[in-house]
Amino acid sequence: MGNIVAIAVEKVQRYIFQKIDNNQKDRKTLRDIIDASNQVAETFLEEIKKEFNVVISSMEEDGDTILWISGKVVFRSELSREEIYKRCKRLFEKIYRDYQGHIFLKYAVFEDSGSEMENLRQSDRELKESEKKAMILQENQKLLFQFTELENTLDRKRISKQEHEKWEEVFIKNMDDLVVQDEKHESDSTDGKIAIVKADINHLGRIMMGLDSFDLYKKISKLLEDEINIENFGKRITSYSEKIELPLQSASKDEKWTLNEKILPFYIAGDDIFYATRIDSVIDSIKVLRNMIGDLNEEIQKQTAGKVSTELSLAVGVVFVNNHQPIRYYRQLVEEELAKAKTTMKMQRALQAAVGISMAGNSFHIYKKGYGYKENDGFYRFEQELSELKDMLSKKVFTNTALHNLLINMEIESDKMQQLYYALYFLRPNLQKGQLVNDELCFKYYWLSHIVEKGTGEKGQEEKDFDTEKINNVLIPKIKLVLLMLRKKYSKPVGDVVYQYIKPKNTQDWEKNMHSVMLNKPLNHLLGSMNKKSYKHNKKLDNQLVELFIKAENKNRKQLYPSADFQPSVFYRAKNLIENGKTEAVVSLFENYNQGIQQKMVRKEENLPEHKETQNELENPHRIAFDIESFNKLYQQLIESQQSNGTQWLDTLILAFYYNQQRIIVKTVKKAEKEKKENQSGQKTGAEKGGKGKRNKEGNSKKKVEGAYNIQGKKQGDRPHNVQNAKKQVQSTGLNNELKGLGNLKFFFND
Repeated sequence: MGNIVAIAVEKVQRYIFQKIDNNQKDRKTLRDIIDASNQVAETFLEEIKKEFNVVISSMEEDGDTILWISGKVVFRSELSREEIYKRCKRLFEKIYRDYQGHIFLKYAVFEDSGSEMENLRQSDRELKESEKKAMILQENQKLLFQFTELENTLDRKRISKQEHEKWEEVFIKNMDDLVVQDEKHESDSTDGKIAIVKADINHLGRIMMGLDSFDLYKKISKLLEDEINIENFGKRITSYSEKIELPLQSASKDEKWTLNEKILPFYIAGDDIFYATRIDSVIDSIKVLRNMIGDLNEEIQKQTAGKVSTELSLAVGVVFVNNHQPIRYYRQLVEEELAKAKTTMKMQRALQAAVGISMAGNSFHIYKKGYGYKENDGFYRFEQELSELKDMLSKKVFTNTALHNLLINMEIESDKMQQLYYALYFLRPNLQKGQLVNDELCFKYYWLSHIVEKGTGEKGQEEKDFDTEKINNVLIPKIKLVLLMLRKKYSKPVGDVVYQYIKPKNTQDWEKNMHSVMLNKPLNHLLGSMNKKSYKHNKKLDNQLVELFIKAENKNRKQLYPSADFQPSVFYRAKNLIENGKTEAVVSLFENYNQGIQQKMVRKEENLPEHKETQNELENPHRIAFDIESFNKLYQQLIESQQSNGTQWLDTLILAFYYNQQRIIVKTVKKAEKEKKENQSGQKTGAEKGGKGKRNKEGNSKKKVEGAYNIQGKKQGDRPHNVQNAKKQVQSTGLNNELKGLGNLKFFFND
């Protein structure tokens, strides 16, 4: 039997990028990129064919080739093993010199097994062996380690003008055209941000090696080669653009938003896809890749009659960079994101995701049909969220400046707990009296929910707290990405927005969860009331001081937050004193404030002989008496110790009192609504009973009159008076009692 020769070319992309980057005009043009790609593919195959006199196999006649594609060949040879190695070494040297050391050949020789599939599997194993690479390096060390500059001996091949124009109808001409300038830009600078995308197909090798016939292997190889190339990528972009029905803003009715002339391909072959795109087109370009991988899977299933159970998936990395950088630099950055996407898919979404995306540190997935329900990392969900955020921005629900301020404060702070305090401060709710929900609360809930612990789904799980690790890993990258995508020049136009995620239609369960995240969870975290060992056994002096003013308690299965009768302004004053070095003055501040509270209570006792209101306040479960002696003792210990960072306890009190104020607003509205429903239900029941009694009374005119008298009132003029009294009674027994039960709220609404 003869021998099998397997040769693979490595570092093709490295050569292409080096050639483009060395362009003296610093212009990475579409023509240069395609020229470089075609030159490698054509030269590589031509040189092997000439060196070994290979006869190419075809559908009509058998030849020497088993596999003949641009980056890898496997063929039969009747030459001796020694002669084959001699020619391989000669070919290695020619390719290495021609491409100035940027392209590297790997080769292997073994005995023909007689089975095409076994030969392919053997070639795959041998080319991957590190010993083979070491042997090649050893054989060619004289060439590899010489210190003379290699000259480019290749004749430059240019694509035809006709072919070049064909590409320009789909792809953008050069890197500078990818930059979208501001409307008010005053210079001719071509500097700007662009998106770099690199995708890698997963499970391709596993599928190919699992095929049970050589004919099937050739069919699938041909399918992949025809599908994954620049020409077909261009066709998919055109097809995708034709299906878009979104009109351009401020454009004529005949114009539409399109993906054409928004992308510049660097390398698309084998299982690698690498391109640059305008930022406003990055999401749609990934959708094109999703369609491609879906079509490939369908075709593989069709050609294998469903025998292949493994499906192809796609890992995608995306970075945003300045357009005047070497392509080698882009590749290094984007491959870091690509590695993150691959890891996440492998560890967490191996079975559910068709596409895994890591975009500037943010993880997204496009799920297979039937998977990903209620997952927060859906790529299509993120696209919808962006549309909703754009709509909110246009309606001035928030400003980019406010979101940017939150980002800056969290980024410059290294302490994770302080980062959380910044998040709680900037994302604090702003409900007005009588409100349960507003657009601003929905917006802030969207962001704060990013740092809530992930539930385990187990029964009896402890209450989910905030996960401070998610601030750097999730919240900060997401804010950066959203701020970039919300910039007008990077935004794709949107039509009428139907809210699905930030303001869902079904608000009952969502509203309950929102109030939990925006009100109870911050309070529980600030007051350390989560049922966690760290809170039970490691109470700092800070926490003990805070509990003198406000604390969390669970009474009769109800979560209460009793607080001292303090206004938040006093905590701001105390913080200013400490920051100005007047530490001791804080004691006097709280002593004087406490005396004012005591004097107020005395005046109430003098004005109300029966002391009922005062007694109610003293027994109020929502109010705690401030212990000035305990405060003085703990505060002195705090000054002498190194446990506190100075004003952390005051920051906690400022936030806790504010969040408690917002919680009381919601609680008051809910209680009033409940009492209103109960009152309406009671009136309806009474009216039904009265009507039934009226209908059943017959024969006695006096009873009829009395029946009417009971329903309508003694006089016609009494009815409005009674209704007004009923309203007053509902208010006094409902809302006013709620306010009284929760203590003096005047300071909350005045501050």
